[in-house]
Amino acid sequence: MQMKKYFTALCVFIFTTSFNPVFAGGAGVYGIISFVSGDVTITSGQKSFPAKIGAKIQVADSIVTGNGIARIQIAGTYICHIEKNTKITFQEILETNEKDSYNINLSTGQILSRLIREKNKKANLTIITPTITAAVRGTDFMVSETEKSAPAEGEKSITTGVYVSQGIVEVESPGREKVNVNAGEEVKVLPGELRKSMMEDFISAKMKILDELKIMKEFNCKLIEEQKEKNRKLLEEMK
Repeated sequence: MQMKKYFTALCVFIFTTSFNPVFAGGAGVYGIISFVSGDVTITSGQKSFPAKIGAKIQVADSIVTGNGIARIQIAGTYICHIEKNTKITFQEILETNEKDSYNINLSTGQILSRLIREKNKKANLTIITPTITAAVRGTDFMVSETEKSAPAEGEKSITTGVYVSQGIVEVESPGREKVNVNAGEEVKVLPGELRKSMMEDFISAKMKILDELKIMKEFNCKLIEEQKEKNRKLLEEMK
């Protein structure tokens, strides 16, 4: 009977550590694929493989979507939605007791992000593209780099730039003046300038996806916490 409890607890521990997006400390922190549909590939080191729900995403890993989409979650702080025809690479995934810091390279395509700042803790996210750098401290926004990609059939083209649903995003681009983009605003990269204006209606509608990301984040974290509690109770029974 004791061995059976030990085996059950061990299985729960393996499940929890396999799907919990964060280990303690800055080292070993990673994200997980929380949703995937269609053609999505992960490249880790020298290996490339199809993305699956629960797949681990670590520093230096790249995610490429063809005719597919994916979502990545890191703890209860950051979740992103990767659109079709997009390539991103995680340059930094750092979580400590004082700060959460994520650095993503967007080669082409669109990525919608939600960064939640925990109380009394810094949360920094930087998304770098070939033309712009977007830095935030907690907000909902989209970054688009369309120079090398075409919109999917039946969709409107989204100009290279930053589109903000909530919060403030600081945007820089070589040879152009730095601007702060507020909620409901967009900034497009044009020759010699970053042009800010109110966000277009079709982009506002597209960014409703971020409302869904909030639901998924809370749902996933709830499952993780429930599994942790079951694990704790089983370990107590073994004492």
